[in-house]
Amino acid sequence: MVDEFTTVLTIVHDLQVMKLDEDQFGPHDVKVDYIITPTQIFECQVGERPTNVMWSTLNPECLDILPLLKVFRQRDWKTKRNVCLAGESVVLEQTSEYLGGSLESLKKGRRLAKGKNKRKKRNVQSR
Repeated sequence: MVDEFTTVLTIVHDLQVMKLDEDQFGPHDVKVDYIITPTQIFECQVGERPTNVMWSTLNPECLDILPLLKVFRQRDWKTKRNVCLAGESVVLEQTSEYLGGSLESLKKGRRLAKGKNKRKKRNVQSR
């Protein structure tokens, strides 16, 4: 997670560097400390950074794309934070399954996926 001690940088082409006004940043945007181009390094003025995941800006597909978000969502739910996603008014089922599972279940899912991949490779090799 990004906090006030994290150095954030981006690498872009020289033509992509431009000055942005403060009103062009959303509450979820993380400002960078440095912009690195092929010819220059820019040190940027950094303001406040988000301190938590902004669940209301995410949809369920985001949780599928980044499974670790499911773990963070369950953690935040346990601390009584609002974990409603975009379009949700209330989290109806307060279960780990609904919230996306625990870190243990995420690890178990990875082990199962790795096992499936190994079996596929064995079948291909035995042909």
